[in-house]
Amino acid sequence: MSEVLDGARQRFLALARREPAATALEAIREEGRAAFAEQGLPGTHLEEWRYTNVAPLASVEWASASGALAVARSALEAAATPVFACGLETFVDGRHHAELDGSQRADEVQELAEAKAAPAALGSLADAKRHPFVALNGALAEDGAAIRLEGDDPRAIHLVFAEATADVASHPRVVIETAPGARGTLIVDHVSLGRARHYSNAVIEVQVGENASVDLIVLQRTNAASFHTGHLAGRVERDGRLRTHVLTLGGCFVRNDLQVTLAGEGAECVMNGLYLGSGDQLIDNHTWVDHAVPHGRSEELYKGVLGGRSKGVFRGRVMVRPDAQKTDARQSN
Repeated sequence: MSEVLDGARQRFLALARREPAATALEAIREEGRAAFAEQGLPGTHLEEWRYTNVAPLASVEWASASGALAVARSALEAAATPVFACGLETFVDGRHHAELDGSQRADEVQELAEAKAAPAALGSLADAKRHPFVALNGALAEDGAAIRLEGDDPRAIHLVFAEATADVASHPRVVIETAPGARGTLIVDHVSLGRARHYSNAVIEVQVGENASVDLIVLQRTNAASFHTGHLAGRVERDGRLRTHVLTLGGCFVRNDLQVTLAGEGAECVMNGLYLGSGDQLIDNHTWVDHAVPHGRSEELYKGVLGGRSKGVFRGRVMVRPDAQKTDARQSN
């Protein structure tokens, strides 16, 4: 086991050796490389991974995408229906493809590969030193989306991350920030274009400002040969609200990690999850809610249906800090 994991660490580090890039992503690359070099991939001796063996993922010699792939809009729509034309942003094998975007671009979205300045939340919520797949994402991220919500926009922003090339690993990063009082709905959609085996290692960071509200739907519906690891880290300020809806409908190996800190009084988070397994699928959901201050409210509801020889794992934890009086925390699985 250790030889398989160490071999994967060396291969991923070899992919991470590249010239510095003058983009926002360079802010997390060096830290990611150092953290992943120290941690490598997690083994089942770690409590957080005792039920999830990453050896099947580690045994594949994943490559980086070339970025030159041409994809027809019809192929995207067949895989990612429905698409929201007013706010559609499309990434293929981890890189933005503007020709596949919606007819009206979402002004709130900027591609991270083009941004010169890093968003304030980038790398501040998802901890590369504690989470090996966050470190791997930082080390190998090529592109992603920075989203700034300023007002109350009724349109949903739909980010599609499509995987198309066999044995390619992509590491997309999404950063969401809100102004005080802002409202918004975002859909992060992982799909497959074809039946090729691929790996998506995604990280989402969400900073919810005072009295702001974010609805975030994360939809994973890749093919039966694909691997997916996802990490969502959120921070909610005073009277803010974050609602997450994580739907896992595809993939052969899926791990979803969610961690939310309620950092201001009156902050709320709702975490909903639905997973459907069949065949030999492994679907692993881990959640963590940190009630850091008084008068916070959290509610979790996760449900799954498993068939065949599929395996489901759920581990949900809630921390109530000593001074976080009048906390209301509920969880159902």
